[in-house]
Amino acid sequence: MSVNDPGRDDGGLPPLNVKIPDDARELEREVLAYHREVRSVRRRARLRRILRPFAVPGAAVPLIAICAALSMVAGAMLSVLTISPASAPTHPPRPAVTAAATPHASAHSVGPSATPKTTTSPASPTPSASGHHG
Repeated sequence: MSVNDPGRDDGGLPPLNVKIPDDARELEREVLAYHREVRSVRRRARLRRILRPFAVPGAAVPLIAICAALSMVAGAMLSVLTISPASAPTHPPRPAVTAAATPHASAHSVGPSATPKTTTSPASPTPSASGHHG
């Protein structure tokens, strides 16, 4: 190839058939297509950059393990920090007495007299374990 080959310019490049329009609006379709291609290239590069850790087989397992460990630590911290001694009950709740649980209640009795009242008298003597007073 020599510099003076027919169909070549002075730098040895093939001739270009370039048309310069009189109005820039004639190039609007080409400009839109060019911008669409540039956006597509950027999108593919961004997706490749984001998904690069997953491209290697087995690379997602440590990431999932780290996320699980962090969520467990966060749950433990929240449970420790949100439960305070002031919110804990100070005495055990009393069990509710129902009509089925008391043997003396009848099905026909209604109202406060339906639950049996037990009273203890402090004057009643309690026998000692040996059976006689010494």
